[in-house]
Amino acid sequence: MPFGCNRSKFADIWLPDGTVKSLSIQGAAILQGFPSWYEFPKETATAGSIIGYSVPPSFATQLFISAQSKLLGVTV
Repeated sequence: MPFGCNRSKFADIWLPDGTVKSLSIQGAAILQGFPSWYEFPKETATAGSIIGYSVPPSFATQLFISAQSKLLGVTV
């Protein structure tokens, strides 16, 4: 298997106690706000790029609510 193609391990997370946990593509996608049914490409690097360059829906929602409140002159 070529380097970077292990879909069961996307990234390592170091916890404060020194424990290292592996994060899968699916785990990273869930943390980023993707729905569980969303299908990613088979290539780990491509799937990781999609996740890494995406904007979480919750952030986009808050951004647009803030912009709308500024435009309408109301406090959220």
